[in-house]
Amino acid sequence: MVENKQDALVRAYATLSSLRKNIMSSDFSERYVHEYHAMLDRLEGIGIEISEFRIPTSEVNPRVISINTLTGETSYSKEKYVSKAFILKVGAVIVAAGESHRMGGVDKVFALLGGKPVLARVIDAFQGCNSIDQIVVVVTRENLDRCRQLVAEEGWSKPIEVCAGGRRRQDSVAAGLSRLSQCQWVVVHDGARPLLTADLIERGLEAAGETGAAVAAVPVTDTVKVAGDDRIVQQTPPRHNLWAVQTPQVFRFDIITEAYRQAEDEVTDDASLVEQLGYKVKLYMGSYDNIKITTPDDLALAEVLWQKHEK
Repeated sequence: MVENKQDALVRAYATLSSLRKNIMSSDFSERYVHEYHAMLDRLEGIGIEISEFRIPTSEVNPRVISINTLTGETSYSKEKYVSKAFILKVGAVIVAAGESHRMGGVDKVFALLGGKPVLARVIDAFQGCNSIDQIVVVVTRENLDRCRQLVAEEGWSKPIEVCAGGRRRQDSVAAGLSRLSQCQWVVVHDGARPLLTADLIERGLEAAGETGAAVAAVPVTDTVKVAGDDRIVQQTPPRHNLWAVQTPQVFRFDIITEAYRQAEDEVTDDASLVEQLGYKVKLYMGSYDNIKITTPDDLALAEVLWQKHEK
């Protein structure tokens, strides 16, 4: 069966994502090099040039050079090893441009959690995740200076850019996407979900490798009723099929940017736009502790959960 370009690219990104994970760990072996080149051969066979994956040798991480040296006995040239597959770039967009209407006059992303702003806790998680290369923080125009000052004071080592969001959440995400530089994957996360962990991010990247899109979610524990405007129950869907979606939401960069280019309706969930294009979105297990702060009660609960995690 002849494989079309879209199917081949989905398979390729899944393979390259797996390669990246193994190369970042101690499990790297020659087998992954062969898998990688088999995928390049498949792409070349349907007209996608291998050169699309090449990068100048000077840009290669020194660890990649050492891996090439270890596998030098194979028949592949060293130049062919030097590929973006080994250093796929992952960007993060932290969406923190909400108005905090239900917080009683407190800006939720600058409220303190364990003595640090909620937004700082979120950035800490991305800073501590090895797979993340670049971070964009999207805030309200009024908070631009305040957020830039926070970044300067914290001194995070990863490249962090701060930009202004738009009227709708999707406008803010689009603004963040436009600031990413040469990323093949993007992780979108709510700035009001401070109990994020590096593991949750990494598992999202792994899950997204299957289809090009994955979102954290947890099974619904309450019974859900569907009602009309008159609040008369119309149906009770089976609970075992229902998941409460969270962030992070992870996408191949080309998929999410295409989704936002074609977006017409207002949505509060990035994956919805991707679904509308016909792409498959994978759910992966999130965390019940990964709550979103929208009210003072949420902040109080987050403080309890934070203290639990700190112990």
